[in-house]
Amino acid sequence: WWWERGSENLSSYFQRRNATKVTSGTVRTRSDGTNDLNFKLGNRSGGRYLIRVVDERGHHSASTVVYFSWGRGRNDATSPAQLVFTSDKTKYETGEEVELTIPSSADSRILVSLETGSKILKTEWIDGRPGETKYSFIADGSMSPNVYAHVMHIQPHAQNDNDLPIRMYGVIPIEVEDPETILSPKIAMAEELRPETETTITVSEDNGRPMTYTIAMVDEGLLDLTNFKTPEPHDQFYAREALGIKTWDMFEFIASGFSGNISRVLSVGGDGSELQADPLNEANRFKPMVRFLGPFYLKPGDSNQHAISVPNYVGSVRTMVIAGQNGAYGEVEVTTPVRKPVMVLATLPRVLGPAETVNLPVSVFAMKEEIKNVQVQVEVNDMFELQGEPYTTVSFEEPGDELVTFTLKTKSQIGIGKVRVEVKSGNETAYHEIEIAVRNPNTPFTDVKSKMVAEGEGWELDFEPQGMVGTNSAILELSRIPPIDFGRRLKYLLRYPHGCIEQTTSSVFAQLYLGNVIDIDTEREEKIQENVEAGIERIGKFVTLSGGLAYWPGQE
Repeated sequence: WWWERGSENLSSYFQRRNATKVTSGTVRTRSDGTNDLNFKLGNRSGGRYLIRVVDERGHHSASTVVYFSWGRGRNDATSPAQLVFTSDKTKYETGEEVELTIPSSADSRILVSLETGSKILKTEWIDGRPGETKYSFIADGSMSPNVYAHVMHIQPHAQNDNDLPIRMYGVIPIEVEDPETILSPKIAMAEELRPETETTITVSEDNGRPMTYTIAMVDEGLLDLTNFKTPEPHDQFYAREALGIKTWDMFEFIASGFSGNISRVLSVGGDGSELQADPLNEANRFKPMVRFLGPFYLKPGDSNQHAISVPNYVGSVRTMVIAGQNGAYGEVEVTTPVRKPVMVLATLPRVLGPAETVNLPVSVFAMKEEIKNVQVQVEVNDMFELQGEPYTTVSFEEPGDELVTFTLKTKSQIGIGKVRVEVKSGNETAYHEIEIAVRNPNTPFTDVKSKMVAEGEGWELDFEPQGMVGTNSAILELSRIPPIDFGRRLKYLLRYPHGCIEQTTSSVFAQLYLGNVIDIDTEREEKIQENVEAGIERIGKFVTLSGGLAYWPGQE
């Protein structure tokens, strides 16, 4: 391997081969085929170097070009006009000293401008030193959440120490955190919760500051569905601000000491931070563990206690406190398991149909050594028939879980079925309840019987309801004109299943004039009014940017 320094571009170097060898040597690779090389360049040896490695046996070679500079970060420049400088840290607290290291040359002048998203905080001209120049300032609250250091470096026109442009400039963001804008709420609560109990949560602020806050206790499983993170209000309200100061100058027109035509390179942006209800849908299959309290006010140096009821739930919950006061924000979260010495979990499909037979798997959990024998019992409402015995016993040698299965059959009717599984071991009990919709999977059908009755005549009809009990209804329609079957057509409008712009308009528009054709009772009139308002609201979702209406929501 060896190092070679060239003053021309790489293609010229390979043509002329006039580079100077700096150092060379032999390196043996380790068992994994790699090795490290330590080296040191002399002072003011910055520039462009070629590293070339040659296999002595196979004579295969590989090379790469690297840059070294006596100024920190100079090798990262993407344009000759870009000045790459650094700060000693990326994040500061108010009151700390910020030190900038700026590559510079002798007799140069440097303009330092401290800018935010809306104004210039400070400008200062300083003299450049050979190699690099240090510049320091104290971070204060006006620089939170971040300040931009805009530095312009101007060299003498007649200097020949380097071939860099007369004028170079660059900008770096510097994060400044104001401790006065940060709240540190604390939660004190039990390390383990029990279902069907009331737990007490104590909320305080670590530094005794006042705050207004809310409390949320939510099932971790629900939060995991969307990968929900506890909100961090401070990061939102004090997100990095984009540079709001625009800078123009005429240097490139009046100072022509450039090596070629150099375009502008400064570009800073970026913010740190967008049908009729089916009665069977009332079956609350999955009761969520969600509790929300607040807002509450915490006095300085005080603490508040809050009682939260834990339902019949097994799993873990995340307790979140979000706080804010006078421009200061904070948050805290605590994850707590919810369990009993003995627990149970039953499973059923999402829906069932009439006259179906289904297995009911029941998982029984023994969480402690003293749980040995557990009695399991199943209770159902009148939507089910239990096939076999409604109870059994499960034995445990050690903590763990066992699975038992019961068989259920739905009756020939629709409705909301309820299943309750209860387990008991000594004084410890637990239960699990399931609500499930038993619905008819077939599509609705209509049977129409009509009769033209002359004056003075009568008509008797033996009416036999069609379909399953609980799903059928009858409408009697009398008219002096041939039957139009308004009842069925009205029901079709109210339950229209489609939703493009044409279908939405058609289903709603027709309902505006139903009162002119048939007699409508108050209940149905209110329902029609509700449908029309919902249709108008839905049509608003079809509006495009040009003011027209799209075929489906979201289209252009």
